[in-house]
Order: sequence, then structure tokens, then C-alpha cells
Amino acid sequence: MALDDYPLRTPVQTCDPLFGAEVRRKRPGIDAFRTLVLEEFKGTDQGVGRQCITGNATSAHHESRAWDWGPTKGEPVAQWRQRATALLAQLLADGPEGAHELVRRFGIRNIIFNREIFSAGKLYEPAPYDGPNDHTTHVHFDWAWPGALGETSGYELGGGVPAVVFPFVATGAILLAMYLSKRRIPK
Repeated sequence: MALDDYPLRTPVQTCDPLFGAEVRRKRPGIDAFRTLVLEEFKGTDQGVGRQCITGNATSAHHESRAWDWGPTKGEPVAQWRQRATALLAQLLADGPEGAHELVRRFGIRNIIFNREIFSAGKLYEPAPYDGPNDHTTHVHFDWAWPGALGETSGYELGGGVPAVVFPFVATGAILLAMYLSKRRIPK
């Protein structure tokens, strides 16, 4: 399967926060990715949609194209950060098909973690992030529309529901083995 281009910048244009089952139905790519991360890397789901303040829909959360992932309740943040760092290393690694293979296949546009942003527009090179939240206690992922909808090559339609095609290796190893087996996310 051909490697996707780097996701294009997708400015927030509407306010459409989704919660619960609506995310599974309307943002199946995000739901499949979220399920995989929680299953393989544990932690907590800190949400997709955010309520909008009139005239101030600027976050991809406002369009339900972003997801925040954090430590399990009561877990030391330093311990969780090790897992988060391992996950990011895998997502941002070069694969057999090209640079930054997984993050491109999932259609993830930006990752913000620990005062840094990894943006497709800058080929995922880390840059300082000085937004209102330093993202030291959670990772922020946001998608371009094709990834959010599960329409990129990292998802495989099964019964009309996108499922993540590639398995993660929770040990932190680079994902060269991802083509050896395929894995579907249970509903």
C-alpha cells in the first residue's frame, strides 16, 4: 500500500465537538488509533471533543479532530512519560516505505508533548511549543480530515469501520515488523 503524503494543514473552520459513541461513528480513524494506544500503551483517554466558546473555535478539539492521551490515574507522570516517549519514537520513525511512516499512514498532522510540537508541515522535526498548555502531563494528537475519518493507509475497512492495520511493538522497538502481521481493532 502506497505511503500517504504528509498531511496538509487543516485550519479549524467549525465548532462540532463530539463525545462518546459519536466519536466512534463520525471520527472512526481517531477512534481506532485511540483504541490501539490505550490497549498497547495503557494510560487514560483525556478526550476528543471540547466545547466551543462562541467565536473562538481554534483547536482541532473543537472539530473533534484531536485526542489527548495521559497517564493512568495515580501513575507517576515520569513513568508514563517513558511510555509516551516510546510511542512517539515509533510513530515518528522511518519505516520500510519511507520517512515518518506510521504518523503519515494514520494521517496525524501534529503531536504536542513536553513543550514540543511535531508538525507534518515541518516534516515532524521537533520545535518549541509555547501554547497555553505545555503538554507535560498528556500528549495531544491532531489529524487532518482523511486520517480522522480513517481514510488513510493506516486503516483498513472491516465491516465499514476502519481498523488499524499495523501492530505496535510495545517494547519501544522501531516498527520494522509491522508488515509481518495485520491486526484489527475489536469493536
